[in-house]
Amino acid sequence: MSQNGLTALIVEYIANRKQPKLEALEKETAKKTGWVG
Repeated sequence: MSQNGLTALIVEYIANRKQPKLEALEKETAKKTGWVG
């Protein structure tokens, strides 16, 4: 993955965390990225 793609994904992830009801999305993001948190 390119640096730009990774940066965009992080920005999107952080923006999404500010919205309600995001546990499912966080789990999906963690699966896609390999992140746990």
